[in-house]
Amino acid sequence: MARNGIEWMPPSGDETVTMIERAAAGTISERELADWLQSTRA
Repeated sequence: MARNGIEWMPPSGDETVTMIERAAAGTISERELADWLQSTRA
């Protein structure tokens, strides 16, 4: 999958839902979210 010139690996549904829930709840740090986003790049 590619968006804005960046290639992304297909997301893991469970992991993606967990990360979005944590972001919405405010229970994930900016650093953790950034690290996770970087890890999803192909």
